[in-house]
Amino acid sequence: MATAMPNLPSPSKDGFSRILMIGTSLCGGGSALYLIVQLVRDEPDRAFKLLSNWGPGFLLAFFISFLVSRLMDKLLEGSARQAESSAAAIREVAVEMRSVAEATSRQALAMQTTADKDDRDKQEMQILIGVVNSKVEQSMAEMKLHGQAIAGTLEEIKRQNRALMRIEDALKINRPEESETR
Repeated sequence: MATAMPNLPSPSKDGFSRILMIGTSLCGGGSALYLIVQLVRDEPDRAFKLLSNWGPGFLLAFFISFLVSRLMDKLLEGSARQAESSAAAIREVAVEMRSVAEATSRQALAMQTTADKDDRDKQEMQILIGVVNSKVEQSMAEMKLHGQAIAGTLEEIKRQNRALMRIEDALKINRPEESETR
């Protein structure tokens, strides 16, 4: 679901800026060339005197500045290409980072859902343990009551057994065989 970053216009591809730069360069260079040609036509002596005063250093400096200007143009073009490729790489990284962020968000949501389910399971276990605990307590109470009833019944059976033994002794019945031989 990642979206690509918008393409921003670069100065090297903008037609108006390019035309404006070329136009001002031509106007400035054309004006200087026109003035030099007019100077040479109208006053050739002054033009050659000016050229002689400036000397070959001026021409050499002009030529070197022209070469430096061309070199700088090439460097700027290379820099612009590098900037464009870097911008494309940054856009790709941004798209991937957005994708990673979305995946992390989905993972956090899944973990929250799991935690909520675990909480519900824990609550259910606590409720079931409470129910089982109350049933055990109820069974223990009933066992205690039954135990008391059984103890009471045993006491009653013992009392009745003693009474039967006294009756048997009085009637002299159900005696062991030794007592008969005496």
